[in-house]
Amino acid sequence: MNRVENKRKIALVAIPLVLILAACSSDATPEQTVVVVTDAPAATDLPAEIPTAVPIAPTPGSGDPTLIAKVNTAVRSGPGTNYPVYAFMSGGQEATLAGTNESGTHYAIVVTVASTGTGWVDAQFADIRNAGDLPIIEAPPPPPSTSFQPPAPGEPAVIAQESLNVRTGPSEQYPAYGTAEKGARGAVFGVDETLQWFTVRLDPSVVGKGHGWVRSNLVTTENVDLEDLTVIEAPPIPERVAPPEVAPGDPKATAIDYVNVRTGPSTNYPAVAMAQPGGSAGVSGKDASGEWWQVIVGTSYTPSGLAWVNAGYVVTENTDGVPVVEPDAPPAVPTAGPLACVLVSQSPADATIMTPGTQFTMTWTLQNVGSQTWDENTSDMVFLAAIGGTRLSSTDLLDLSASVPPGGTYTTSVSMTAPSSAGQYGETWTIVENSTSFCQFYNIINVSQ
Repeated sequence: MNRVENKRKIALVAIPLVLILAACSSDATPEQTVVVVTDAPAATDLPAEIPTAVPIAPTPGSGDPTLIAKVNTAVRSGPGTNYPVYAFMSGGQEATLAGTNESGTHYAIVVTVASTGTGWVDAQFADIRNAGDLPIIEAPPPPPSTSFQPPAPGEPAVIAQESLNVRTGPSEQYPAYGTAEKGARGAVFGVDETLQWFTVRLDPSVVGKGHGWVRSNLVTTENVDLEDLTVIEAPPIPERVAPPEVAPGDPKATAIDYVNVRTGPSTNYPAVAMAQPGGSAGVSGKDASGEWWQVIVGTSYTPSGLAWVNAGYVVTENTDGVPVVEPDAPPAVPTAGPLACVLVSQSPADATIMTPGTQFTMTWTLQNVGSQTWDENTSDMVFLAAIGGTRLSSTDLLDLSASVPPGGTYTTSVSMTAPSSAGQYGETWTIVENSTSFCQFYNIINVSQ
């Protein structure tokens, strides 16, 4: 395995499109009051020492509503321990107050590390000043959970110090698959080039891609030597495009974090776009569990113009009467024998600029990082989706020309043609082994006149 100083990069797959509408904000000018600082209660579940205190911005002014941490305390995505930790405040650190939850058990503060700009602190671990009449902020829905793949004996592993987000890339700007519970242990196979994010294996029955990213300062490690971990290249930061506008009074979902927009109501369906915090889309239905909303994205993303978002990452309006929708069958996922891949290289690179009608050969090199051989007799490369709604190739299926053992690499090529209209396009492909889809990879081109 390559060492960190060699800076080997492996690109993992993420679909880089973003759905955006303008987020709303409000200003409040609270009256100045003084709150007497009291002793902090026992905090047996909080760390006596923290790896890194979160930078607080903006710094509160002398008369601003202010929160002062009594002890080292967690800043979470919502008012409760069932929400993931963004970072920690150190004892004595100050932040600008934004509001409180309805029960008064938690304070909302302004913090840049949160994708929404707001984090939550347990009121028993904080004092406040200049608070006045704090606005009541509605608690966001608790995010869904996800599962690490347990490490084998002696394998590099991480242990979650608190409930934390497991994201699709090494930044808060990537969507989260869900949260891992405090104490969860997961197998590690890589690190980003800043050494601030670990790449962990996920349960493929929950997340079809089988991997995600966690912040290194929110986990402890076992059997991890950074010099022996492969440096994994971050996926590209998503592009930003807008869904159809929502008419006043129509059912609507608004993202409270970066969230994947998928072809079906599960993380095993491929993502075709991504919504940014504050982005809104019309709601056309929900799944039977009530955990996913069907949203209107337009035919540029799916043939029907419809897609799905997880209810844990959006707030909704006017959705009481939306129907329950039966989704298409999800892609098959591995049930036995780990099937997994990483993208080693591709040519041309993502975001290559092409003129309309340019013919080119798209080449990907994939590595088998699972423990099961990709059998040439039972495995195929299969077209999955058109990014931007327009096909670049005329091929739907490619046979493997050779079996690929664990650790081996395989290179495949597809003839493609840039569309006649300017815009961003791409294709998503997958490997199918005995009807099980386990490895998604894609390309993105920019067509310019």
